[in-house]
Amino acid sequence: MKALSLLQPWPGAILTFGKRVENRSWSPSYPSRREIERMTGHWIALHASKGCARDYFDEAVESILDVVRPAPGPDRISMLQKLGVYMAVGLRGMHHPEGIWRPLPTMPFGAIVGVALVDGVIRNQGHFAAYAANVTDGDRQREWWMGGFAIVLADVKALDVPIPFKGAQGLFDVPNDIPRGSAVVERVEPRETRAPKIASREVRYQAVMKYHQRILETGSSERSRDEDSRPPVAPEPDLADLGPLED
Repeated sequence: MKALSLLQPWPGAILTFGKRVENRSWSPSYPSRREIERMTGHWIALHASKGCARDYFDEAVESILDVVRPAPGPDRISMLQKLGVYMAVGLRGMHHPEGIWRPLPTMPFGAIVGVALVDGVIRNQGHFAAYAANVTDGDRQREWWMGGFAIVLADVKALDVPIPFKGAQGLFDVPNDIPRGSAVVERVEPRETRAPKIASREVRYQAVMKYHQRILETGSSERSRDEDSRPPVAPEPDLADLGPLED
């Protein structure tokens, strides 16, 4: 089976929010483009890259929000949790100087996260118009399409458990026994040396969620002067980088 690697947070847009056109800047002579054009009807694995630059991560999250457009309040928090991100804020609610968005511990990096059927490719505006006319969410897919070459995906399925795997540029080979959906297969376990780090990130994630809940309930990131007027709230979390983003 072939696999395609995507920078986070784009895998979540495909697996959770209905993105079905995967944009690529591949030239017509690029080997992987020629190969994917012959793969209509074949399964492909979706791989989450190991790293991502901070500024790109911020821009990608904002792009997804522009398309999904969650309502403020609980709907927005739920959407962000499904995508696997949270907003990093500093003292008195100011944005963190190193970027707004951070990955939650649940966001996988360096792993196969799903599978999909290749349903064709888009080469130009005419191809996209023909595709959009034959799907029920053509207008929404137009918002995901960036105007150039794109891979059309169908029957997208998320794996129950991401499978750690080293990615590569373009298309690359993965074992043929990658599950199509929820089938159970033998997988490579994460290195035990990562367990303490993941546990620590989980604790900080809980603190972040309590902090955002306080903002949602009170409309402020600061505590009331009258500490007896409402139940105690969680302290402002440590906003150290929770994810394995790489510059």
